[in-house]
Parts: sequence; C-alpha cells; structure tokens
Amino acid sequence: VKFVVGRKQDLVWFKMSGEALVGTKEVIEGNLGDGAAFRKQALELGFAGLGPPDLVSTRKRYKPVWGKVVERGYYHLMRGLDTSSCAVIAVNLVEKLNQGLEPASVLSTGSWDIYEAEYRSFNAIEKCDVVVEARLPGGVRAFALTADGRELEVTDSMWKELHICSVAREALRVGESPPYH
Repeated sequence: VKFVVGRKQDLVWFKMSGEALVGTKEVIEGNLGDGAAFRKQALELGFAGLGPPDLVSTRKRYKPVWGKVVERGYYHLMRGLDTSSCAVIAVNLVEKLNQGLEPASVLSTGSWDIYEAEYRSFNAIEKCDVVVEARLPGGVRAFALTADGRELEVTDSMWKELHICSVAREALRVGESPPYH
C-alpha cells in the first residue's frame, strides 16, 4: 500500500491492489458522499472563474469470503473529458469503469466491485454543476445542481455551455497542480 498525503490533511491518496481503478489515484472518502458534499459546499460559496476540474466519485463494495460487506466512497479530479451530452459522459464513465480495478493480491480474501459512479462538471456560464449519475447495474440520470441546492433539468444550451467551459478549463490547464490530475 502506498500512501501520499495531499496538501489538505483530509486528503489521502492511495493505491491498493484490488480496490483502485486501473491507472487512477483516488481519494478515500471518510464517509460515503464526502467528495460530492465538499463540492456542493464549495458551489454554495461560489467557484471563481471557470471553476474547478471535474469530480468523479465512485462507490465500491468489498465482498469478503466471510464477514460483513464494506462500502466505501472514492473520488478523483480530472479535466479534458467531452462533456457535450449526458450520453457522451456516461460512455466515458463506463469505459473508465470497464478498465476495472487493479488486480487483487493472491492473498485476498474477497473482492471489490463498483456499484455507482458520478461525474460533476461546473458550467461557469449558468453557475451550476452538471451531474451525471450512473448506477451499476441500472440507469443514468443527469441534472443541474444550483448553488442553493435545487435540481434542474439540463437543457441543450446548458450542455453546449458546459462543453465550452470544459474545453476552456482544459486549454487553460485549470487545476494543474496537485491534488488535480
């Protein structure tokens, strides 16, 4: 197990076989949903400029050979994903998840699986987060989340604005320094 502490004391990067997404450094949530909750609090305070990089949250379940099932939340930050529609984001999420988890140790006494993923991207024009939730197995749902916590339907113009904001964040390398990757 390799631990590297980020700038904030509550961020712990990890890579553990069997539990980490292939090729991705993730942050372990202290409680399920912490990543989304921190993002929502920051949205309420107002993001500056183009906003932060996009947030990808995953929920994973460990099923031991014996004993209690454990559920954990993880998140990582990214830029550069095509955010032009719900379908495109969902396909990219599924592709990432289909890469799977790092191989488990031969001494492992159980297995991890991913049962939920969420992608959040800031629309700097509308000042809202666009959220795409994927339940595995299950469906995909997209909505806009305003600073006051209201959920709105994502319109075609909001998808276009989101795509422009995402391209601009990538071009300007917003969030280049750690803990963003």
